[in-house]
Amino acid sequence: MLIAIIYSRGRLSKVLVGFQTVGWVQAYAQSWLIQALSDAGRIQEAVELYEAVRARGLDNTSLHAVVGPRVLIAAGRREEALETIRRGRQRAREEGTLTYELLTGIEEARLRLRIDRDPAAALAALDPVDRHPVTHRFAWVGPQVDSFYGLALLLQGRDAEALERLRRSVAADLRVDRWQDTPATAVWLAEAEWRAGNEEAADRAADLALEAARRQGFNHILLQALRDFPAVLSRRLDAEPAAGSPWHELARALHAQQVAVQAPASVSVELLEFGRYAILVEGEERTPRIVKTYLLLAYLLTRPHRRAGRDELLDVLFEGRADDSARAYLRQAVRWLRTVLPPDGVVSERGTVGLSGELAATSESVRVDGALAEAARMRGSDRLRATLAALEIIDRGPYLPGIASQWLDERRQRLAELATDARYEAAELAFSAGRLEEAEQFAQAVLHVEPFHEAAWRLG
Repeated sequence: MLIAIIYSRGRLSKVLVGFQTVGWVQAYAQSWLIQALSDAGRIQEAVELYEAVRARGLDNTSLHAVVGPRVLIAAGRREEALETIRRGRQRAREEGTLTYELLTGIEEARLRLRIDRDPAAALAALDPVDRHPVTHRFAWVGPQVDSFYGLALLLQGRDAEALERLRRSVAADLRVDRWQDTPATAVWLAEAEWRAGNEEAADRAADLALEAARRQGFNHILLQALRDFPAVLSRRLDAEPAAGSPWHELARALHAQQVAVQAPASVSVELLEFGRYAILVEGEERTPRIVKTYLLLAYLLTRPHRRAGRDELLDVLFEGRADDSARAYLRQAVRWLRTVLPPDGVVSERGTVGLSGELAATSESVRVDGALAEAARMRGSDRLRATLAALEIIDRGPYLPGIASQWLDERRQRLAELATDARYEAAELAFSAGRLEEAEQFAQAVLHVEPFHEAAWRLG
């Protein structure tokens, strides 16, 4: 019960530290750890632990009704999440645990909003929960219903109704010192207050969201809500005179690329890109004869669903040339990618080329994006650690050295900008931690690239 109280009050970092130092293994406690990892933005770890717990048979009703759906929704695994919600609702009814049955309705609403972006379906899932006579007696159920109701109503443009729900949700959470969902609910409240013409109330709600994230020790829930309503962030930035404010940090964090969590795959493929290029399959280097094959793989790994049309690939690999020679060269690049990857690793259909879903494929630059996205959701020493992990990869050398392409030039420029931002973040974090020599080194590295970077001058 103690861990539930700590978690509900938003002390997510304490939950994680508790598990790391004490090593609790009970199914009940592991459910809270899985949820804490997910809410902290450590989605892959949460998914892996969830699957490990299920594989060992260490499950309980909370895992089926709440934790499993939440993790699977965060990972974008819609059908599995729906099935888990159905299973959790059935199990809760069989056991007579009303609370968990009500919570499955909230999780279904979360799915309809987060994945389907369907506010009408979310309200349909919430209605029976909202009407139940005990829902608003429970301090951990009623506010969640009001919170997601408020978001759905905002998305439908029913602003006055949304404002009433969101005010009630935030007030209830503050009354019982429950901070778990406050970063998101307060952002939605800030948007609702603004739409109602209450500018000062909107600023107070946004600042409450920031304070709630500070208490949690993570920015993930806050950033997720700001992606729903980025105007909340824009308005706070307008009011901040200094470029180094927490709101500016959040703005930089929102530029970090979000990396989808892959379902478990059978074969590992990695593209090395910094300082040299190489394709590793299960750790073994495979060498195609055509250099363009590396560029082809690098591009596919950055695309949604790791797939691209052939005309698109001609543009990337051959600067838009579509003559017979370019098309023949593209076929050779694809053929050599088939050769070095495992069987059926490359899929060609309907004028597209893509990578099989059976490949756990990644690249160093994708890992950089992921590390910086993870860092953006953290604070303090954890954020510095994740930022340094990204910089360690970048510092291995030039990106895909010796290969020429307009897309590569743009990619190199973006990675250079990410590196500069990351070095400045590292300088600030090191300075805050009292690691002054490191802070100065990072600040000087920023100034070497951007001599007029005012904030770096102040740190250096």
